[in-house]
Amino acid sequence: MSIKGSRKEFILNLILKQNPSLISQFIGGEYRHLESERYENTNENKMYIDMYGYQYVNNLTVYVETQLTKADQRHFEKVKNIIEAIEEGIIIWIATDFKEEYTQQLYNLLHFSIAKPINLYMVLLSNSCLFQLDVLNKQGQIEVWGSIKNQKVDLPILSLFKAIEIVPSDFQSKLKEDISEPLTTIKGVNRYFIRCLKERVPYFLNAHRSKANLNKRQIVFGAGVGGLDYVVCLKDINERCYFKQRLSYERHQEIYNKILQVIKKEVRYNLLAIEQNEVIFSYPENFDMLKRITSIIDHFEQLILLVDPIVNEQNGINIVS
Repeated sequence: MSIKGSRKEFILNLILKQNPSLISQFIGGEYRHLESERYENTNENKMYIDMYGYQYVNNLTVYVETQLTKADQRHFEKVKNIIEAIEEGIIIWIATDFKEEYTQQLYNLLHFSIAKPINLYMVLLSNSCLFQLDVLNKQGQIEVWGSIKNQKVDLPILSLFKAIEIVPSDFQSKLKEDISEPLTTIKGVNRYFIRCLKERVPYFLNAHRSKANLNKRQIVFGAGVGGLDYVVCLKDINERCYFKQRLSYERHQEIYNKILQVIKKEVRYNLLAIEQNEVIFSYPENFDMLKRITSIIDHFEQLILLVDPIVNEQNGINIVS
């Protein structure tokens, strides 16, 4: 994912997620999407994988890297890092054009430098979708997701540029599907929560790009303006569980006051408390961890739907009815 075009690329990935056949056509089997913006921390590389899923014919993990420009050195290095980090799998690199030197270097790497069952597909993205992405990028995230979910967007045109196939056709991976995370540690609980949140509200970019330290008891997500945050704590040192909307910058007091009025009007919850620049949802201590996660995500989604229109108005983002 590029830095300047990150939101537009995120929108493209949402379209691909909702239309997995666009990926399946290149990889010799059905693609099942598992996670967007998956964080990988190997011994030598720390990186986000734009799209992560499985191909079930060979039971192989699929890694998708997308960019809205011509293939460049930074993305080339990232694709190389993925190749070096994994033991097997399928990699798709999507760009508007490719350099022959990248193709040759990756061919040599896969054929002569390493001995791993990895297939690489370099896929061309037609420029015809870029205008639509520009339009969607000016809209709020809820409106964008509604258009994608309801099939009101034109699908991108993808074509194969180069296939470098090493995996034998009868190969079967022994890797097990990565379905769940352990819920016995703070890091495991937080990672699983973020994964569930991304699945429930896939359009919420700040969940996908969260820089939270997962070893801490609190996870903080930006809400769209500086100093306005969502705070999640699944278990503090006293076993308590809570979810907050908080304001830490007084210069956004006006927007927070608007949000507070809407919450008071629309939210009905017995364990809701309003304190100094904080709206706090608390949960019974006898809730098990899965119940805590689902309960917080219910309220998280509700607040995003209430808060986003106010934040969009503040940021001058178009709202399409």
